[in-house]
Amino acid sequence: MGRQRQVQKPEKAPKMQKDKIIPRDNENSSSFVVSIKKTIIMVIIAIAMYIAGKGYLETRVTTPYDEHKVVTESGLMIPDRYWGSYRPGNYFGLKTREFHSPVVGLMWYFPNRVGPDGISIR
Repeated sequence: MGRQRQVQKPEKAPKMQKDKIIPRDNENSSSFVVSIKKTIIMVIIAIAMYIAGKGYLETRVTTPYDEHKVVTESGLMIPDRYWGSYRPGNYFGLKTREFHSPVVGLMWYFPNRVGPDGISIR
């Protein structure tokens, strides 16, 4: 034999009191207090974010170094530096730092990889 469920009796509705009137202002004042609290919290968070951002920006300021510069001339001012490596790792090439410079290079490959069944050079 199994257990049977007990039948729950419906609760009695509370008696209405006609003499007592509940003011509705309590609900409005509580929602007003909640909105004031939310506003204050948002203002505090905004102030904290402003202060944190301002502190971060202060760390980004660079102070000039008053000592003499290590590199005084660069680029086309020094003729010895006209030639430089061009695309290291792919091939050995040289290119001058002038506007219309000749590009010279040497490329190496493995012949057994180049052919009908290997990769092609373009």
